Amino acid sequence: MKENKSPFAYVQQALHVQLASSRNISNFAPTLGKAESQLAQELNPDYPRNKLGFIDAIHLISLTESVNIVEMIAQSVDCTLMPKPKCGSNSTDLLRDVAKLSATVGKLCGDTAEAVSEDSDLGYEISAKERDKLMESVEHLLSQLVCLKQVLGQ
Repeated sequence: MKENKSPFAYVQQALHVQLASSRNISNFAPTLGKAESQLAQELNPDYPRNKLGFIDAIHLISLTESVNIVEMIAQSVDCTLMPKPKCGSNSTDLLRDVAKLSATVGKLCGDTAEAVSEDSDLGYEISAKERDKLMESVEHLLSQLVCLKQVLGQ
């Protein structure tokens, strides 16, 4: 591959690795309206005239459900990918859930801050059990916040 890789070159290379077997390329080429050899060349980062288009790349990412590639793109722009939560449509219920979860997460954080100190057995670290409980609560709060944002934004 060329010395100065464009950010898109990494997406192309990841798709090339994902579809490296000829069976995969032959399965997806007709969907894109391309011959198998053409798609193979467009995906091959070592082929001098490769030219995988952005729309074709997005289509392949979607067809192959390549979450890893989407995560790579998100990380390259300092973002985090998270699954879209299943949301209800009642903003009052969501607001109530978010308020309750916020209180729970706040209490967990406060309890953890008090328990973790220079003099504790763990020092400034928290136990795996505490970390898991906190992560589960934070993830649930984040998904509910996303839902609330979607419902309020409609």
